[in-house]
Order: sequence, then C-alpha cells, then structure tokens
Amino acid sequence: MKDPIRDPNHWRERADQTRAKADRSFDVRTKLRLLKIASEYDRLAERAQQWQTGDELKE
Repeated sequence: MKDPIRDPNHWRERADQTRAKADRSFDVRTKLRLLKIASEYDRLAERAQQWQTGDELKE
C-alpha cells in the first residue's frame, strides 16, 4: 500500500477539498482559515513531489 503522506496527489486532493469547503463557508474568518490550510496542503504536496523526484527540500 502506498504511503499517503509521501503522495503529492493525496495533499493536492486535500487542498482541493479544503478550498471547496471554503467556497461553501459564509463566515469570512472561517473561509480565510480554510484557505490558509489549503495553502499548507499545497506546500506539503510540493514537498512530497520533491521527495519522490529526489530533489532537496526548498524553503
């Protein structure tokens, strides 16, 4: 079984799901928090992609 933590698609899906929740939110603070979380999932996807390709992690 593939490790989802090291799978960039796992994190991209989480980011997409979180953005969808943000789009449905009526509360501005909640929407902003969800968008920040989605952004962090995008960063995790980038890191997972770098790990798979053997690139060094870049900050």
